[in-house]
Amino acid sequence: MAPTFGGDASGEPYGTRSSSQRLASIGSHSIEELLSFHERELEDEYIALWDNRGIDCEYGGLMRGWDGDGRFTTDVKQLYDLGRGLWVFAHLYNHFGRRERHLTAARLCWEFIRDYCRDEETGGWYSKVSRDGGTVVEGAYDIYGDMYVALGLSEYYRVVDDPLLLDVAAETVDGVTRRIISSEYRHDKAHKEGLEPGTKVLGTWQHFLNALTTLAREKRDSNVEQAARMCLGNIMERHWNSEHGVFMEYLDDGFRPFPPGCDKELRKVSSWHAVQSAWMCMDEALRVGDRRVFSDAVERGRLTLEKCWWEGGDGGLIGLDYPGQPLEQSSDSPAWGRLDDVLVFLLLAIEHTQADWAVWWYDTVFGHAYEKPEQFNRSGLLHYPRRLFFSIHVFRRIIERRGKKSSFLES
Repeated sequence: MAPTFGGDASGEPYGTRSSSQRLASIGSHSIEELLSFHERELEDEYIALWDNRGIDCEYGGLMRGWDGDGRFTTDVKQLYDLGRGLWVFAHLYNHFGRRERHLTAARLCWEFIRDYCRDEETGGWYSKVSRDGGTVVEGAYDIYGDMYVALGLSEYYRVVDDPLLLDVAAETVDGVTRRIISSEYRHDKAHKEGLEPGTKVLGTWQHFLNALTTLAREKRDSNVEQAARMCLGNIMERHWNSEHGVFMEYLDDGFRPFPPGCDKELRKVSSWHAVQSAWMCMDEALRVGDRRVFSDAVERGRLTLEKCWWEGGDGGLIGLDYPGQPLEQSSDSPAWGRLDDVLVFLLLAIEHTQADWAVWWYDTVFGHAYEKPEQFNRSGLLHYPRRLFFSIHVFRRIIERRGKKSSFLES
């Protein structure tokens, strides 16, 4: 089964470029060594961890709170985790061994979401429920949970081949679209405790775009396509600040940067969301076959790295309080999850361009990240497993092309 990430409209990989240039290694590691490294890490660090804990076989679904013996330390299930978990275990089943326990985990996630998380009045999903599903702890507030349900259903559909799952995903997408374009929407519970009505948030568009791109490869739907175009345009045309060469995290209700003198949080640059936006726009460009958007997104991801990489302290990718603020004073501190997404961005750039700068940056970031590998969130349900999944897919494709670039940018 072809992975959908990095593929065309059907999820199939692009062909091989006709040039003689071949990529055999990145730094001191051959492509084959890097593939083996990520395959071992997926098996030994991630699959082994979740095979022994986290899945709720008694009530269904999963929870991320557990102690050293694997016993749950919380009585609340979050849609945010359930949707991500549905995607993770469906992806594991589809692409990494088709193991029965991963199929069971995906099924338990979907059945719990279906049976206990649906808000029948709004058509959305409850954000938090009790472990047994009998009590709604928090209503349909966090739209990111809804986005992850749509993402997870797109992958789970590839397991069970039930078109009704894609219909539910499309309905979920429509609900998210209505909420985020409303002039009254305040981003309550969505990574924030609320913003001014109508505030535009980069993180909203990019997380939504990722779910839309994945769904659009499985289902032809005009509403999904239009929502994807909206997200792509908002990211690339509106949140990009050409004066400073950065993606602004927040814009006002007219898609304008907040002025100097307002809350500094509203003028910040989130390097994490910026680099995720770059590779998610690249993935959407691959799906729709838009070479210009792909190249622009590559360049903007490169600029983000150059502006936001800091060698001091723990180093890594950190954000800017506002364009031009010295990195050392930034409130946006380093986090290893950012490095997961930087590595995804760089590998996608390498696969299709083999640019020297991308190869150099990958070697630099990979070396930095694995000086302290314990800082990766290995129990997480998105960034860390996604980086392992996607890295394996890309390295396998590079090997299948015998080190040559893809044909996507070939003129």
